[in-house]
This record gives sequence, C-alpha cells and structure tokens, in this order.
Amino acid sequence: MRCREEVRRPGRAPGSDGGRARERSGCARREPRGCWIGGIGSAQRAKRASTGRAPGNVGFTLIEVAVALAIVGVGVVTCLQIFSASLRMQQRASRETRAVLAARAAMDALIATPEIQDHNENRDSAEGFRTHVLVRHAGRDEGLSDKALDFQSDYSLRYLQVDVTWQDGAGAKTYTLKSLRMAPENE
Repeated sequence: MRCREEVRRPGRAPGSDGGRARERSGCARREPRGCWIGGIGSAQRAKRASTGRAPGNVGFTLIEVAVALAIVGVGVVTCLQIFSASLRMQQRASRETRAVLAARAAMDALIATPEIQDHNENRDSAEGFRTHVLVRHAGRDEGLSDKALDFQSDYSLRYLQVDVTWQDGAGAKTYTLKSLRMAPENE
C-alpha cells in the first residue's frame, strides 16, 4: 500500500511549516517509513486490521459457527438429561403412590371385616406388588403391659400389619401400615 507523501515547498525544510501540510493532507501522524496514518480512510484501515476482514465481508467464520454449535449442543444435551431424569422420578413417585393405595385398601379390608382371625398371608397383584398381611393378638411388642393383657373379655386387641413390596430401579422397596383393632375373641 502506498501512502501520500508530505507536500514540500521549495526553500523550506520538511516539517518547518508547523504541521499545516499534514492538516491539509488529512494525515494525523507520520509512520517511521514515511507513511501518514490517520485522516481520510484510516477508520476503514483500522477496522480491517482489527477483524482481519475486508469491510464488505460480513458473516461468521467456521470457528465461530463451531463454537456456537458446541454451546448449543451442550445446552440441548443438558435439557434432555433433566427431562429424562424428571420422567424417571415421576414414574417412581407414581409407582410408590399405587403401592400406598394397595396397602391402604388391604388395611381397610381388614378393619371393615366384622370377624377377624389370626392369619398370615401373601398376595401378588397384577401391577407387580407383593402384599403380606399379618393379623395376630396384640402383645408386649406393641407396647402393652402385663396388666393390660391380664383380663378376661369377649373381645381382644388385634395387631394388623400390611406390607407392600415392589421392585424399583435401586432394588426392592417396602411400604408398611400397622394398626390395632378390637375384635371378638373367636379362639
């Protein structure tokens, strides 16, 4: 690139005009090789030097596009992982809720039965739940004292326990309900 030379007048030394020649030519300062920088067209040259592109070339470089795609890709993968984790948690919560409802139904059936006998049974449901029902006379294990157990009556206190077990991703889980009920003595 060629630059403008300083306008010289005969009989004068370069630079003795007090910088008026630079003002007329539009140059701001002199480079070591004799080129003037600044003035007319210097903004375009500075822009080209800072971005490495000509002023008419607009758009993104391949590296800029690759970095942007990498950032978007990380964001999308993170969102998908969060979404799938929330679905798994929702399925676990739904399964646990169904297990609680199954245990509650079994306990309600025991409480509503007019005549109840001591027994121990296991049932499997279509949803994959294993229900264990235990009915027995209440004793010291339930916090009753010897004095409370030492009386004669037509009714006795029964201990009811319902365990519902199911398989989860982390292994087997169990939900337990316990209750006490007065029932006629039938033994």
